[in-house]
Amino acid sequence: MKDPCIHCERKETDFGGCRCQAFQLTGDAADTDPACSLSERHETLIEITQERPDPDRSWVYRILAAS
Repeated sequence: MKDPCIHCERKETDFGGCRCQAFQLTGDAADTDPACSLSERHETLIEITQERPDPDRSWVYRILAAS
């Protein structure tokens, strides 16, 4: 784990957050998950989630087949 995770009191509980999310958002699975408030990229994540969606983009939902 990298800082701040390596010194965090929660590291044995959350293991630095989601590795997949860290990789997707930072390009490095070893980075701190940006969803963590201690991540240096946390504010950037907040800004991204507050942006208005593209009005020309339509959502496509998956339809699960009945089993």
